[in-house]
Amino acid sequence: MRSVTSRATSFCRLCASSCGVLLDIEDGRITRVLGDAHHPISGGYTCPKGRRGGDLVHGPDRLTTSMWRRRPPISRAGCAPSWIGTDRMR
Repeated sequence: MRSVTSRATSFCRLCASSCGVLLDIEDGRITRVLGDAHHPISGGYTCPKGRRGGDLVHGPDRLTTSMWRRRPPISRAGCAPSWIGTDRMR
């Protein structure tokens, strides 16, 4: 099966500088992060943390569900996160 590769333009959110980045995406996963030379502030520069941004998004230790910390061990909350459904509140 052939993998689909695309490039997206975004910015890094790890600090207040918001450096411009180009993301190589393959099969829905970030495979490489490059500096965006056309970004008006960073001009193509990215720090080491920013270049490893894909590891943060797809890392095995990333929380993907709400958790309870009552007593060890930490367990899943078993309910939707609090922000889900807020678009219906007006």
